[in-house]
Amino acid sequence: MLRKSLFFIVVQSFLSSLAIIRVFSCEVLVAVIVYAFDVDGVLTPVRSSWHFVKRVLGVGSRFDGYAHLFFSGLIAYDEWVYLELRLVKGTSLKVFKKILSSIPWRCGIEELVEFKRSRPGDLFIAVTGGMLCERVVKELRFDACIGVEVEAVDGRLTGFAKSYTDFHSKGMALTDFLYEKGIKPSKVICIGDSINDLGMFKYCDISIAFCPSNMIKKSHAHIYIPSCSIKKLIEVLKQL
Repeated sequence: MLRKSLFFIVVQSFLSSLAIIRVFSCEVLVAVIVYAFDVDGVLTPVRSSWHFVKRVLGVGSRFDGYAHLFFSGLIAYDEWVYLELRLVKGTSLKVFKKILSSIPWRCGIEELVEFKRSRPGDLFIAVTGGMLCERVVKELRFDACIGVEVEAVDGRLTGFAKSYTDFHSKGMALTDFLYEKGIKPSKVICIGDSINDLGMFKYCDISIAFCPSNMIKKSHAHIYIPSCSIKKLIEVLKQL
């Protein structure tokens, strides 16, 4: 029988059956630092993995139109997601994943992997509106990823999503995840690059705007890093 002083935290990648099991003592759970990363535009030079997929499939021309409807307040985020996913209905899941696998990580990403390795007691979680969860966990060895789970039947996309993070609710998604897993971090450090990360910034002890888009201002984050250098980001993280 397991001692009560141990917690088993099971993290399931949204896009695969890969599960990572980690064990923490009560002391570690209380003192743990959580690093919450956006993915698109932060860990990759591609601002939108979804936009990338659609361009490759040749359906990207309608992307801006649906986005305009959402940002104009004419449709809800749920409707935007529905309209977007319908564009790739019937696509082979194998092809879909192959396209995602072709998206490069930022130059110097190995420095982030090494930084994570040097922080064995802390948690690295990706919170994304994109679709790179499987790769983040497998390749960058993140502890968890909160992102989009597309639905597929008989190896083809149905045009629906099983789950996704709301545009303005990444912070709530992160908080709910930590609560459900019984994690009480001593500090939460968030790294993002776009306006849909602002909701997450509000839930963090320290927010970092890294390689920010034009819509992100210095006042939006505690730390503003205009550079897109992973090395520069790691230098800042080591000081926190």
